[in-house]
Amino acid sequence: MSTPQTTSDPVAALSSLLTQVNLSHGPSGVNYILSHLSSHLNSTPQSSLTLAYSILDDVLSTPSLLKDRGNERIIKDAFEDGSTLYCKKCKGMIKKDRWTAHVEYWCQPVVES
Repeated sequence: MSTPQTTSDPVAALSSLLTQVNLSHGPSGVNYILSHLSSHLNSTPQSSLTLAYSILDDVLSTPSLLKDRGNERIIKDAFEDGSTLYCKKCKGMIKKDRWTAHVEYWCQPVVES
């Protein structure tokens, strides 16, 4: 796990994560994440940022073409700016404004062998 840069936008990263969890698991998933965060956060901003990135690293733990080619930063940047969501079904990065069409027409779940 890499150490996050302090110039990143942790609010956008957390917002993107909560949006993704809400879309895939509903309000109960969001409540779980918020409960988990509140039980582990302490008063220092750096530890809050570190926790947000550890959750993001868990989400990004699946293999991808960008990651395999050493471009993992592109994936993290997409999460941080809040413009992209990670689809757990097909393991793809989807722009927020294309999410509904992706789910309805394009998503092809990855079959684990």
